[in-house]
Amino acid sequence: MSIKSSFILLIIIPILFSSCFVEQRIAYAYQDEIPTTSILFRNSAEVFVNNHKVYIPDNLSAAEKELYYDSAYYSSDLIQFIDVEDFNYRFNEYFLKSLQEKQLRVYTEDSITAFIKQKTPRMIIELVQIEIEEDFNYYYDETNDYPLNINTNKYLHLKEATCHNESDGDFNSQYFSVEIPRNDITVNSWFKIDLWYNDTTVINNTIFINYLLEDEIEGIFTGKNTQNVNYIYTIDSITPIDLWKISEIPAEIFAKDAIDYLINIIIENRLYEKDKKPKSHWRLSDKSENILPTDEEMPYVIMD
Repeated sequence: MSIKSSFILLIIIPILFSSCFVEQRIAYAYQDEIPTTSILFRNSAEVFVNNHKVYIPDNLSAAEKELYYDSAYYSSDLIQFIDVEDFNYRFNEYFLKSLQEKQLRVYTEDSITAFIKQKTPRMIIELVQIEIEEDFNYYYDETNDYPLNINTNKYLHLKEATCHNESDGDFNSQYFSVEIPRNDITVNSWFKIDLWYNDTTVINNTIFINYLLEDEIEGIFTGKNTQNVNYIYTIDSITPIDLWKISEIPAEIFAKDAIDYLINIIIENRLYEKDKKPKSHWRLSDKSENILPTDEEMPYVIMD
C-alpha cells in the first residue's frame, strides 16, 4: 500500500468510527428517555374483510362489485367467521398492553388532556385502516438429496415431486421440487403518526405494517428409486378457531414496530442536528429491552 493510500485511510477510519460512535451514543441516551416518552393511541379504523380467493372482474358496476364482494365473503373459508367488533376490541386491548410493557407512558382518548400536558417527545398513534385478506399462496421446497423408502405415520399427505435436469457445459445436475397450495390470512394496517419531537418540531407520517398467518407445512422428500421421488408432509391448516391470532398477535407485533419507528425517527433527527445521517437501523430488543442496531430492514413502510 502506498504512503498516500495509508494516509487517506488514517483520515477516513477515525471519521467513520466517530460517526458510528455518535449514533450509538444517541441511541443509548434515548434508551434512558423511553420511560418519559408519552404515547396516545386512537383507533378510528374501519375494518375491511376481503376474500381474494374469488376473482372479481374489473369491468363491473359498483352495484355488481358489491354483489361479488358479498358473495365472496359468505363463500369464504375463514373470514366470514370474523367478528369485526370482537377483532377491534382484542386488537385495542393487546396493542395498549404491548405499549405499556415497554415502560412507555400510554394514554387513550379519555385521558387526552393529561397527554397534552406531557413533555416531549410524545406521539399520537392512530389506527386509520385495517384490511383482512383471505387468499392462498404456495409452499415451496426442493432437494437434490433424499432418503429412500421412508415409511412413517407422521406424514399424512403425499405429493409427487417434479424432477428438474440442468446442464452447465460438461456438468449435469438433477433436483426435485414441490409446490403445495395453502391458505393464508393477511392483516394490513395503516397508522397515522404525529410525533412532537421537541417543542417546535412535529413529524407527521403514515406507516404501513402487515402480518401473515398461513397453513404450516412440514415434510420430507423420499423415493423408491432415483426417478420416483415423492414429498410426504403434514399440514396444520388455519381453522375458524385460530382466528383469535389475527387480532392478538398482530397487535403485539405492530405495537413493537411502532416503537421501533419512534426510536429510528428520534435517532435520525438528533443525528441531523449534528449534520450526520444514520448508518444503522435500531430496534428495541425483546430480551434485553435495550436499543440495538440491526442490519435487517424495518418491518414498517413509511408511506409517501
